[in-house]
Amino acid sequence: MKKLTLAALATSTCLAATPALATEFFIGGNLGVQQNSFDYKTHNMLTPAPANADINSGSTSERDGFYELKAGMYFGDATQHRATLSYSVNDGKIHSLNNTKFEQRNILASYDYLIPLSADNRLSAFIGATIGSANSKVHTADVGSSNDFVYGGQVGLNYRVTQAVSAELGYRYLKQDYSSSTLPEVSPTSFDYAAFDINNSQQLYLGVDYRF
Repeated sequence: MKKLTLAALATSTCLAATPALATEFFIGGNLGVQQNSFDYKTHNMLTPAPANADINSGSTSERDGFYELKAGMYFGDATQHRATLSYSVNDGKIHSLNNTKFEQRNILASYDYLIPLSADNRLSAFIGATIGSANSKVHTADVGSSNDFVYGGQVGLNYRVTQAVSAELGYRYLKQDYSSSTLPEVSPTSFDYAAFDINNSQQLYLGVDYRF
C-alpha cells in the first residue's frame, strides 16, 4: 500500500510539472511566384498533307505570380506543430503556346513541424507535407477544366514579429495529376488535337499570419 501511495504521489508530481500544451489559431496570407512544368502535344489537321501528320510536342516551365489565403492553428509544447487549410490562385500564360492562358485554384491541407532556432523561440525553421485538390484549366482547344489530386511538401523560416504577428519565407513543391486532351470541332483557329499534362508546381512565397 505504501508503494502504491508513493507511486501515485510521484505520478501526480510529474503531471503537475508537465507544461500545458499551447494552442493558437491564426489567419493570414501568402504572396509569391509559382512555376508550373507542362508537357504538351498539339496536332493541327488544317495544315495541308503530308505536313498535317506532324505532332508538335514538348515541355515548358512557366513562372507567374500567385496568392494564397490561409487559416489554421499552432499547437503543441512551444507551438511546435502547425495545421493549415489554404486556398490559392495562380493565373498565367503558357508563352511557348502563343501565350495560352492558364488558371489554377488549389485547396490544400498542410502540416508543419517547427524547429526553434533561437532561445526565445521567435525564429523557427519548418518542414511539412501538403495534400489537396487543384482545379486547372488551359484556355485552348476546348481542353476545359479538371479537378485533380495534388501532394507535396514545404520548408522555410518562420519569425514571430510580435506576440500576435508572424512572418515567413517558404518554398513548396506540389506534384500535379492534371492530364487533359480533346478533339474539338475543326475551325480556322483551333487545333484538331491537344493534350496537356502538368508535372509539378513550385512556389516561393512570403507570408504573414495573425494569431489569436
